[in-house]
Amino acid sequence: KTIAIHQPNFLPWLGYFHKMNNCDIFVFHDDVELNWNGHTRRIQVRSSPTSNELDWINIPIPNADKYAYINEIEIPSDPKAFDGIMDKIKGCYTGTPHYKQVFPVIKRCIIQKETNLAVYNQKAITILAKLLDIKPTLVVSSKLETEGRGQEKVINIVKAIGANNYLSGMGAISYQLADVFEKNKIDLTYLESAKDLNLVGKKVPHLLLNASIVDCLFYMGVDWVKETLDSLKPKIEI
Repeated sequence: KTIAIHQPNFLPWLGYFHKMNNCDIFVFHDDVELNWNGHTRRIQVRSSPTSNELDWINIPIPNADKYAYINEIEIPSDPKAFDGIMDKIKGCYTGTPHYKQVFPVIKRCIIQKETNLAVYNQKAITILAKLLDIKPTLVVSSKLETEGRGQEKVINIVKAIGANNYLSGMGAISYQLADVFEKNKIDLTYLESAKDLNLVGKKVPHLLLNASIVDCLFYMGVDWVKETLDSLKPKIEI
């Protein structure tokens, strides 16, 4: 079984779903400190319908929770708190080719009754994964009650699940030690999402592949995103 582990990000980029589409088990790593400058609480979308520049959209989170674990952070229950996010998406993507098909799904992802950041993001990702017919087994790391940090925590999660192949993003290649995984009888595999998606970007240059997946969905549609993810080359072992 191949396992991938990632923080539950907010409406992630296409590469996030690339990873989900190449694993048997996907773990939402929710018992880790929030990276305030990361993508767990915010996304990038076009600054305007005619621009290739990107703007950030932030989930409203109290500053007091800045260094809390993701699964400890509460977000507003009032849907009006998300009006700014909804207005920005409407302003950027109304009139795109697949707006009528995609907008109701994105609205379901953003307007929820859930007030826990980790669960809120997990629900949104699950909605999008189902839309794209991506079906790994979903696990939440905090329920595994594993110890450690960084590489040690990853290895303990893989062991707790009983998987034998860990699918990692390229960002971890600088600090993960292949021999440590080997000693623990775990095959370490890397997925080059950025490299794969750059090839897609050359074919469709108007897409902003570093933006949230909503950009691809609005401009290209659900079927195109499905076909693109399925066509990308499989994981590469290093």
